[in-house]
Amino acid sequence: MPQSAIKTMTITVKQITFPMSVIVLVFLPGQQPLEFTKSDRLPTPKFLDLDLSVEEVFGWLKVA
Repeated sequence: MPQSAIKTMTITVKQITFPMSVIVLVFLPGQQPLEFTKSDRLPTPKFLDLDLSVEEVFGWLKVA
């Protein structure tokens, strides 16, 4: 999917406790939800200079 095609997206972050895994669901207009796990790179709008993986997002969410 071309980055320039992303105009509106909703990202849902969900942690599943069994099995121990994490997923990010991305909802793009007119499409089925996309599921990303582990080192998958998340889609971002072209104007946003970000290159994030699922692991990086959940790394930020960990409480020490």
